[in-house]
Amino acid sequence: MVAAIAKGLQAQRKKLGAVGEVWPQVVTKEIAEQVRPVGIVRGTLEVQTQTASARYVLERWLRSGGEERLREALPSVKRVKIVV
Repeated sequence: MVAAIAKGLQAQRKKLGAVGEVWPQVVTKEIAEQVRPVGIVRGTLEVQTQTASARYVLERWLRSGGEERLREALPSVKRVKIVV
């Protein structure tokens, strides 16, 4: 069971690549605790929030320059899709 979980986490890290490493450094601590990157496909970074309020905080951060910060840190990201 533990081996299966570790294998799943390793696969997720590989799928996310640099996004998984850069995400906690670029976003605020509050966002990093409540939002996690799920994957990136064709330039769209998909992130999952735990709550609607976390989504609201993330949307405000993205509009206030956060999306530009993400693009600077991760040039492959063209847009962000948020799922709850």
